[in-house]
Amino acid sequence: MKLNKLAEEIAQFNEENDLNIDPKSRLLDLYSEMGEVAKEILKGSDYGKEDLSLSNDFNDEIGDCLYSLISLANETDVNLEESLHKVKQKYTARKNKTGDIGSGA
Repeated sequence: MKLNKLAEEIAQFNEENDLNIDPKSRLLDLYSEMGEVAKEILKGSDYGKEDLSLSNDFNDEIGDCLYSLISLANETDVNLEESLHKVKQKYTARKNKTGDIGSGA
């Protein structure tokens, strides 16, 4: 995977542009960006009344979320590739055990 290279690029960008912030603030930023994604989904479906039609703004908001998530991982020393590998193992084990990857009751 190339996630760690992407994380390095974001870390360098943040450093060069003085964009590093504490993880609590970064998490709030991520939630804010996720709200923007939700808003685009609502707008693109007329609040669920129509089939989903996404604007270019949706792509931008997904990018903002990805940037914020990668920055949060960097600021908390999370290795993205290891983290994703572990979650895939967890989902595979859960599916093998229960037939479903969901964590519901």
